Amino acid sequence: MTTYPQPEELMAKGMSWFEDESRWKKVKTQEGVDIYEGTEKSRFRQFRGIGIINKPFSQVLKILNDFSLRPKWNDKVIVAEVVEKFDDDHMIIHVKFNGSPVTHRDFCCYALTKITDEEFIEIETSVTHEKCPEEKGFVRAHAEITGNRLQKVDENNTRMTYMGQVDLAGMVPTFIANIVNQGQPMVIAALQKYLDTLPGDSEAEPSPSVDPS
Repeated sequence: MTTYPQPEELMAKGMSWFEDESRWKKVKTQEGVDIYEGTEKSRFRQFRGIGIINKPFSQVLKILNDFSLRPKWNDKVIVAEVVEKFDDDHMIIHVKFNGSPVTHRDFCCYALTKITDEEFIEIETSVTHEKCPEEKGFVRAHAEITGNRLQKVDENNTRMTYMGQVDLAGMVPTFIANIVNQGQPMVIAALQKYLDTLPGDSEAEPSPSVDPS
């Protein structure tokens, strides 16, 4: 039987990862994204990225809050889908990643979201769920925590923070997993590039479902 995290506790943990500067050390800036690694000792590297996306908050939110669109701007995502929705703010998601040159990975996560006129918060952690069982051809990875945060800067700019800690599982050496983890914040730059291809504030068409077999 699945045990879901307490939303208040998950939100508090996520906000600490977003905001507590004492837990982060800046590593570098790449393509306008400030990349940080966690100061807490752990086997798998904790990562955070912060960047300004030069698009209105409403336009960035429209794309980020649609899981089906994630393969369009994150080239590692094969498919991302909501498998059970409890309400607008609590759901179970299943995301499959291209693991090339190693075996593909997938995650089954409880996702918590919060939206206001000027802020969007998404926090996830791995769970087991009957509607997203492990599949042949994928290694079930574990997300200790991952999350996105959008904050309106002004009418034309949005601040995005992306953080997390992930165990890729399987036979991947820890140092390889940590290299992958440190590169994750570059999805902020990838989202900017995707938004630059869209015509103004028009909606993107949802991605079709992908059969990885």
